[in-house]
Amino acid sequence: PQPGFFNQLFESTTLVGFAGVSIRRISDRISTYGGEIWWLPLRDEARQAADFNVFYDFLLHQEHKPYDMPQAVKSALDALDNIPIAGAATRNLEDFSKFFCSELVAAGLEAAGVISNVNASEVTPIDLCRFNIFKNEYHQLKGTTKSINGFNTLHPTGWGM
Repeated sequence: PQPGFFNQLFESTTLVGFAGVSIRRISDRISTYGGEIWWLPLRDEARQAADFNVFYDFLLHQEHKPYDMPQAVKSALDALDNIPIAGAATRNLEDFSKFFCSELVAAGLEAAGVISNVNASEVTPIDLCRFNIFKNEYHQLKGTTKSINGFNTLHPTGWGM
C-alpha cells in the first residue's frame, strides 16, 4: 500500500558478494532465483491488523545488517530445544543485530502487529508458512510444483519462547 514499494523485496540472504539484508526488485529476484518461490497472501484479518507504515519502517532500518548463519542453523534444530543440555546450546535468544531470512520476516510481521509474542530468531521458513495468518490458498511462482506441508495450521503466539 506504500508508494515506492511496489515490486520491492526485502530479504536476508547471500547474493552478489553481500550476505545480509537487502532490498531488490521482486521481478529481478524471481528471474534469477534457483529454487521454489511461493506467494502466501495474508488473510484479510491479518492485513487489517497490520500497521504497514511500521512494517516498512522496521524493514528499512534493517537494510545492510549482516546475515546470521549461526542463528539460522540453530533455529532449524527445534527437536533439541526441550532437551536440558542440548536445548541450551540450540535455542536462539532473540537478537536483531543480524538476520536470517525467516527471522527478518517474522520480526517485521511482529513489529507490524500481524503476529505477537514470538521469538523471531527461532522461526524457520516452514514455521512461517505454517503460521495461520494466510488466506487458504497460496501460489507457487517458480520451481518444481510442491505443496507446503502443514500450511496455515499453527497459531504463532508464543512460538519459540
